[in-house]
Amino acid sequence: MMKRGQYSLEYLFTMGFVLMILLGFLAVYWNHQRTSNKEVDVIRIKSMGNEIMDNIKSLHSAGGYSVKAINFPNTDVVKAIYVKDNYSREIVINYTGGSASFYSDFKVAGLINKSKVPATVYIMKSNTGDVAICSEPTCKCRAENCCSLSPLYCGRGECRNGTSVCVQGTIRVCAGGEIRPVPEIAGNGLDDDCDGTTS
Repeated sequence: MMKRGQYSLEYLFTMGFVLMILLGFLAVYWNHQRTSNKEVDVIRIKSMGNEIMDNIKSLHSAGGYSVKAINFPNTDVVKAIYVKDNYSREIVINYTGGSASFYSDFKVAGLINKSKVPATVYIMKSNTGDVAICSEPTCKCRAENCCSLSPLYCGRGECRNGTSVCVQGTIRVCAGGEIRPVPEIAGNGLDDDCDGTTS
């Protein structure tokens, strides 16, 4: 009977020791996994920021009005993307566990709503060289930032007579220019049908 009790006690000690080793391995694995996830998040954030900065730079050097859409389908760790003070050289991305800043060679208007992380970021450049980051293609934003951008001429083909304007904080792309092409109206001096000639 005494031997049986001793075997049971040794068995319990052995199982406890094995369990302790197993828990130690699990703790090390969990810590490594958590650290790896943080490193992956930082890499993803840097990649997002660099892509935004590359597109800002390329649009700034391009001529005329243009818009570039950048899709970020996996933004689960991103808390906010914005331009510091809404008009500066610093673009900030807040994410779970920290924030990262990216710097432009020139000032950029920040037209992104901080409370809503966009899956698509739009970078808009005006004819005068102003660049803005928007969360929507129509750039719904603070009126003072939108309206500080110069009016843009826009439209299709020969019909670039529309004007992009800011109305109540929203840039209305091609106001008065998107009604074309339509059948040519004689005598109005406009290329209504966008064929390059007026009648």
